[in-house]
Amino acid sequence: MFLIAALLFAAGVLEGWRYRAQMVVASSMLIAVVCLPLWALTDSLDAEKVLVLLAYLAAHQSGYLVGACLGAGPHRDRRARSPGPDDPAGLAIDHPPQPDRHDQRAHDDR
Repeated sequence: MFLIAALLFAAGVLEGWRYRAQMVVASSMLIAVVCLPLWALTDSLDAEKVLVLLAYLAAHQSGYLVGACLGAGPHRDRRARSPGPDDPAGLAIDHPPQPDRHDQRAHDDR
């Protein structure tokens, strides 16, 4: 039982590192859809098995949170740069280049 929870935690870490929240929702639904019928067919479905399923889902989703925290950082900025009205192509840089000192003197001599 603990081995399955550890494997689900590790799978959640990998999902959190790479994918968005929709992936963990889909995989959690898959875990529930697979576990519940298997337990219902093999034995009676009681409160203990439902609690074990909730523990599996908690391990999987906490692994996702750990992976998402570890994977987030300045190199993984998920926000896309949206173009503004002054720059319809979205090509503007954050800091405009400073003029060259030689160009400034040539402009002042005129």
